[in-house]
Amino acid sequence: MPLNSAEIAQSVGMYQQQYAQQMGYSGMIGGGGMPQVQAESMGSGILNRGMAIGGPVASLAMGMAGVDPLSMGMKFAQIGGRMGFGALGAGAMGIGAATGVGAAMAVGGFAANQMYTGMQQQQQFNQSMRQSFNFLTPAGQGFTGSQLGQI
Repeated sequence: MPLNSAEIAQSVGMYQQQYAQQMGYSGMIGGGGMPQVQAESMGSGILNRGMAIGGPVASLAMGMAGVDPLSMGMKFAQIGGRMGFGALGAGAMGIGAATGVGAAMAVGGFAANQMYTGMQQQQQFNQSMRQSFNFLTPAGQGFTGSQLGQI
């Protein structure tokens, strides 16, 4: 039995209404439109790009300035050789200098890694709390940033 245009329009309207309800519900669950979620996403994106660019730029700058571990080791080995420490003494000076610079870089890298891991864990916790406790408050939907910070 063929459908007339009114019946087709009614079924299309019902489909569009269902689709709009599903989109609204998924937006509430995901919290993608919430300002605090957008701020977290923006902040993490900036830090992610900054580290992806900043790390190689810092290594390049250290290499060009001659303060990377390899350059420092070579410089101090040459200084030890000129001072008459012999091959083993000069090598020990070079290894000591390279180890010192490398250790400082490792400590900095470890601190940055801990910071980024903590930030990632905090964002995952916030997202989990927003998805699990999805309620309306005068401030908006779910927990606020300060409430999540107190938890």
